[in-house]
Amino acid sequence: MIVSEQVRSFFKINAVGVVLAPGHFQGQHDYVIHYYDLFCDGLADVDMGDTIIFNVTDEDRKLFPALQNRSTVMLSLTADGVSELLSN
Repeated sequence: MIVSEQVRSFFKINAVGVVLAPGHFQGQHDYVIHYYDLFCDGLADVDMGDTIIFNVTDEDRKLFPALQNRSTVMLSLTADGVSELLSN
């Protein structure tokens, strides 16, 4: 599992946690990479093919402060990349 420090070492990420490097994650928060990694390991809470949903844990909130008030993260998978969909 990728943790915040590892994510930052692989991708150019700004101070507020947004991926700046060109590619599938550009413009997304660093936690999107974390959840995509979990998906690749078969650990999505809900997998609907091109949409995946994760329940945010206390551990996730410690790694990614932007998730403090979140209970879920929903991602959309397309040929153009991975993006976060509106979730709570």
